[in-house]
Amino acid sequence: MNAVREQARAATHVVGLMEKVRSGVESIREAGREQERGNQLVYDGAFSMRDAALQVHATSAEQTRGSARIRDSIGGVRQAAERINQSLQEQSESCRRALGTLEQVCDRTRTNEDASRSLENAMRGIFREAETLRADVRRFRIRDEDAAHEETSR
Repeated sequence: MNAVREQARAATHVVGLMEKVRSGVESIREAGREQERGNQLVYDGAFSMRDAALQVHATSAEQTRGSARIRDSIGGVRQAAERINQSLQEQSESCRRALGTLEQVCDRTRTNEDASRSLENAMRGIFREAETLRADVRRFRIRDEDAAHEETSR
């Protein structure tokens, strides 16, 4: 019976931990969304900078060499931003899958907790039945001994 209670307590503890993990995953998901919005701003900014570099290119040959370097840098930033964006999308998908898995684990933990409660209730019923049976056996023995004692007294 103590093992059943311990299992029920452990299951409750696991449910609490799973809720904390779920909350952590949600925080990670929200941080990913914020980072994705920031990346979009960087991405948009990179295109704006490229347009500015093209305008400078038209004004002079010296500025053209500088614009080429800026454009190359912007291309690197854009590629980096695209890679970051792709990574964030993959991370978001992984978080969604992890959340789904955690929700399944949480559901199974609740099911196990319910089963543990049912088992505990069944065990209590069995213990009550056993106590009733013991009391009946004791009464039977006392009556049997009383009957035997009356026979020997005769």
